[in-house]
Amino acid sequence: MAVVAHWLGGHAKQRRVEGKSIHIEGSPGSLWSSRAERLASFGKDQGPAENILVLDATPDLTSLGVHVALTGTDWGEQAGVYAYVDEGNWVKLVVESGQEGAAALIFAEQHNFVPRVVGKVPLTAPVAGAALRLTMQEDGTAVAEYSEEMDSTGAGTWRLVPRGLGWLTPGELEAAGLERGRLELDDPRAEERSLCALPHPHGWRFALLVEQWTERKQMPVVTFSLLDDVDIEVQE
Repeated sequence: MAVVAHWLGGHAKQRRVEGKSIHIEGSPGSLWSSRAERLASFGKDQGPAENILVLDATPDLTSLGVHVALTGTDWGEQAGVYAYVDEGNWVKLVVESGQEGAAALIFAEQHNFVPRVVGKVPLTAPVAGAALRLTMQEDGTAVAEYSEEMDSTGAGTWRLVPRGLGWLTPGELEAAGLERGRLELDDPRAEERSLCALPHPHGWRFALLVEQWTERKQMPVVTFSLLDDVDIEVQE
C-alpha cells in the first residue's frame, strides 16, 4: 500500500526515510497537556514535539505496526505511533524510558489538552525498543498491541495492552472518593483490555514521532521500522 506522508515542524537534517525505516532525531518538545500545564508542572516548556511524520488518511489504513528502536536513557523520553488530530487531541502508543534503564509501554489519549493514561505496562528488558501496533475500530475506539521479542522483521507474537498501571477511570475515582489514582498490577482490573477513545473519530491520521527528550549536544536518533506492507512517499 502506497501512502503519502508529510512532516510537521522540525528540520530536514533531523529526519529521513529509507525504504521501510524512518529515522527521527529526538525532540525536546511535548504534546502532553497544554503549554500552560507544562509550565505549571515543570517550570519550563520546550514547545510541541517536532519532526512529526503524519500519514495521509486512507480508508484501507486502519492499523499500523512499527518496531521502535529506542535509545533514550532519561525519564520520560519516548517514541511511538499516534492517531493524531492536532497538538491537543490524539491517541498514542509509545515506549517510554524510565529510571535506571527501565522502560514501559504507555497507551494514552488526550482530548482538548486533557490527557489520560489508559494502559501502562512495565517492560522486562532494559530500554531498547519494542514492536507496537495501533488499530482503529469502527466504533471510534483504539486498540493497542505490543511485542517485546518481535524484531524489525515482524517475527514474534502480539499481545493486547492491558490496563496494567493505567489511571483509574472517572467512575472508579468517584466510587473510591479519590481525585486521582492508578491501578496496581495485583488488582484484577489490571488484566482488563485497555481501550482509548479517539477525540475525533473521522479527523485523525497515523503519525510517528518522538517527544520529551532531554536536550543534548548530539541528540539521539530513533529508528522506526514499518511492519506492514506500507510504502511511504514523503511530500515536503
